[in-house]
Amino acid sequence: MTAQLKRELGLFTCVLLVIGNIIGVGIFTTPGEIAKGLPTGGWILVAWLVGGLMTMAGALTYAELGAMFPRAGGNYVFLKEAYGDLLAFLYGWAYALVTTSGTIALLALGFAEYLGIAGGSWTSKIFSIVVIVVLTFLNARDLKLGAGVMDFITSLKVVAMAALVLFGFAIGKGNAGAFHPFLTGDVTGPIGAILAALVPMAFTYSGWNSTVIVAEEVKNPE
Repeated sequence: MTAQLKRELGLFTCVLLVIGNIIGVGIFTTPGEIAKGLPTGGWILVAWLVGGLMTMAGALTYAELGAMFPRAGGNYVFLKEAYGDLLAFLYGWAYALVTTSGTIALLALGFAEYLGIAGGSWTSKIFSIVVIVVLTFLNARDLKLGAGVMDFITSLKVVAMAALVLFGFAIGKGNAGAFHPFLTGDVTGPIGAILAALVPMAFTYSGWNSTVIVAEEVKNPE
């Protein structure tokens, strides 16, 4: 008999899991780089819309796969079902040792930088390591405890971003000059820039597939 993980994650926690993974360092670091390559504010909005639509297509696909194979592992499970053990094995190790570890390190360093800790300093590195160790311990110690901490942190992110938007509308003193012209007549250059912008944008939107990784711990995944 194959042992299974406890299904303790509800819809609310799963939604916050996805939101918390998407609202990471990327949204605060990549918009400036994306905007520099586009000629007008209108094309910047178009670029984000294209990236969002591509993300939505991927999310809907993963939702179907997660319901079909509600087991822990995400892409590992899907690759194993489609292509066999070898490719899934290679992907699993690459994901664990390269993709995930690198992303976690980047997020922790970005968190330290936003707290005002000088980037690249030993203080920043030690702080980042401590954050990673503490959060890893909380998630390994108890699923509900880790989920509760994540729910709290994600709620803070959402409240902070909502407050930023509201205060921007309430006390902002900008002008609409950046949006004139809204779209340029020549679309060849902007389209090429949008395609180039999709690379950092993929990092910004990353995290939309988080729930399928823990599908075996989700209540009623279907």
